[in-house]
Amino acid sequence: MPMHPFPIIWQHGQWAQAHQTGIDIADLGLNRGYAVFDFLKVLQGRPLYLAQHLQRLWHSATAMHLAIPFTQQQIADAVHALLVQNNATDAGVKILVTGGTHPSGYGIGSPQVLISLQPLVLPQPADHERGIRVMTWPHQRELAHIKTTNYAMGIWLQPRLAAAGLHDVLYHQHDHVLESPRSNVFALLPDGTLVTPATGILHGITRQQVLHLASSWLPVQERPLPLQALLQATEVFICSTTRRIMPVVAIDGQPVGNGQAGPISLQLLQQLLQHEMTQ
Repeated sequence: MPMHPFPIIWQHGQWAQAHQTGIDIADLGLNRGYAVFDFLKVLQGRPLYLAQHLQRLWHSATAMHLAIPFTQQQIADAVHALLVQNNATDAGVKILVTGGTHPSGYGIGSPQVLISLQPLVLPQPADHERGIRVMTWPHQRELAHIKTTNYAMGIWLQPRLAAAGLHDVLYHQHDHVLESPRSNVFALLPDGTLVTPATGILHGITRQQVLHLASSWLPVQERPLPLQALLQATEVFICSTTRRIMPVVAIDGQPVGNGQAGPISLQLLQQLLQHEMTQ
């Protein structure tokens, strides 16, 4: 068995070995896909936007009727302790809250909470300069406003993306753009307005930072984004914890703008990088 890069996890208040993690076979998270999670990155020993991630985790759990049996401070302390236990300075942190077990196999039980670390893979500057090519797909995630573990559609589409040489997919519903499976989307329209969908999506932590940074020097709107407007945008980018701000250079085979990473997208990326250094 290959050695896990971060061998120690935090499982419901106890330290455990990553390769020996035990979850009840009847847990709803395993059997029904009923679980929530959050993911954040740690740079030079600093968990970025930890408070915001924990607030969203509690929102997700509450929306799914899961009562986390710890305080946000206890989970924050556990994250810091886990970094020390694994001697980790740069890592991804995943906090998982499962649905627990119930005699019926279908009811909500007592949640189990697991915190683990994983290697942090971040795009390089050349990746941002190159940008990504995406396709659109008609779909809206179930319970889209909650960060559940249900990524079935996004994973199901992976072979199609690989066969087409594409990097990601943008979901749309009723001719309006929503999000990608793991990222939010922004479009710079010809009139200079930066638009991002407001509903039917997961409100990302990076999205929150982009809105804050961009609003100081750009007209920004959170509102419905028609698919046709997306296809006419001068710049498009997606954003997430690991990708930060990633320019989209082609959609459904059609170039975005001049087919290169846009200057506004790259400028916002630099602002975000600087903002991360202050956290």
